[in-house]
Amino acid sequence: MVSEAIGSGCVPLVSETCADSFICRHMVNGLVHPTGDVETLRKQITMLHKDRVLLKKLREGALRTAPDITWKAAGRILYQAYQEVISKFRERLDRSVI
Repeated sequence: MVSEAIGSGCVPLVSETCADSFICRHMVNGLVHPTGDVETLRKQITMLHKDRVLLKKLREGALRTAPDITWKAAGRILYQAYQEVISKFRERLDRSVI
């Protein structure tokens, strides 16, 4: 999981469709690649192996992110998602009644 990797100071390399990809910000605290793009993933791994300055920068970004990954923060995100769904449902309901 991305949150455990970040909390451990690891640099996550995730696809855009990873469930936790919202935590991983490309070139800030990890690297994101298109789903199924093995070539880009290979290049990212090689880049981190060769560029230790970038690896250090992303690791530090991951460690700065770690304190923000809490159940309370996850609850806020989930609540916000529910609010958006309810709002869209009400809009559709209002349009169908008219």
